[in-house]
Amino acid sequence: MYTKVKPIQTLPDTAELAPQPNAEVSLKKLDVSKMVGRQFSIPAAWDDEKQDHVSCLYYCEHGDLNKNVVRFLERQGNKFLVHWTATTTDVNYYDGSKPDTKVEIKAWFTFKNLRR
Repeated sequence: MYTKVKPIQTLPDTAELAPQPNAEVSLKKLDVSKMVGRQFSIPAAWDDEKQDHVSCLYYCEHGDLNKNVVRFLERQGNKFLVHWTATTTDVNYYDGSKPDTKVEIKAWFTFKNLRR
């Protein structure tokens, strides 16, 4: 799940970079008919079994998204209202010198190639 549109608001110190933030989370195969009302937890961005990242945030650089909780609230055809929370390193302080930032996304996502 990610955005391809211009952000509503950027941080003043990065506005000239024209950031196009996006976030990703990988969920295992899902039964579409049973998604509404379900909650998925992805505790860490790195999956040891896959030896790959399963969630990340990109603002100006990639950062891990940890403590992911993804809830499917509503469905209209191939669109789902999703509430997603996670934490990441502050995008202004990639060195970890500041507390993690809470990320909260509540939006409609269109799932392409969705089999009903």
